[in-house]
Amino acid sequence: MSRAAPHARDPPRRVARSRTRVASARRPDGSTLAVRRFRPSGRRDGPERDSTGHYDACCSHASGQEPVVARVLVVDDDQVIRGLLEVNLEMEGHDAVLAADGRAGLESARAEPPDLVLLDVMMPELSGWQVAEELLGDPATSSIPIVFLTARAMEADVRRGHELGVEHYVTKPFDPIDLMNLVNELLSRQEPA
Repeated sequence: MSRAAPHARDPPRRVARSRTRVASARRPDGSTLAVRRFRPSGRRDGPERDSTGHYDACCSHASGQEPVVARVLVVDDDQVIRGLLEVNLEMEGHDAVLAADGRAGLESARAEPPDLVLLDVMMPELSGWQVAEELLGDPATSSIPIVFLTARAMEADVRRGHELGVEHYVTKPFDPIDLMNLVNELLSRQEPA
């Protein structure tokens, strides 16, 4: 006598759609990074661009801020983090410029100064501390807001960042939506060029 698989007899269940969409990426070391993005209620598909070319589900619209298109330099040796930030910044309508180490980030910032820098602390070539010191010490780049984005959560590290003149110190893991809100807030404070 053959038995049917238990799931074959179960009636189909309706699964409620979530208000978030989960994306994941595999890091080179085999670990997985999961990211949740907000999905507006009543929508069954992904976000669409509105008449201004911005995504209607992006953080600047959700927070009521007027979107500011800016050039944001992302300096992080983790390819997954760089990709995650690139996607989120582009969804906000910003131009994301990526650098995989401190030296490349410093060269990029000097060649074409960005409107804001998202900077990891622990990187090869030059550390985030060294990059921030160089940028903040150079009159051509000293007014660029820098946000440290790092796993170093010790109080002494946070204090050192603020003493250096860094705008904000965000610890990993971070919420991409909160980070995009911070980015938009910092950019909206800047004087128009």
